[in-house]
Amino acid sequence: KYFKIICQPKFCNNLSDREMEIMKLYFNHVPTDKIADKLFLSIHTVNNHRRNALKKLKLHSLEEFQDYAHKNKIFTL
Repeated sequence: KYFKIICQPKFCNNLSDREMEIMKLYFNHVPTDKIADKLFLSIHTVNNHRRNALKKLKLHSLEEFQDYAHKNKIFTL
């Protein structure tokens, strides 16, 4: 009844869908220019989304985000 609810709670955050999408691409080691091309955004907009997402998660770098995402199993099944 409580499978994946108690043992594997869903990651709860206040990131927008676009911020999550961009951070998932960063998590998968996609460079900024490729993210911009893939999502039809400017590099500046991608950088803004990354900066805002890190700020909301109280992190300071993509390296910290990688550790955080692995630890919290954000993008893994």
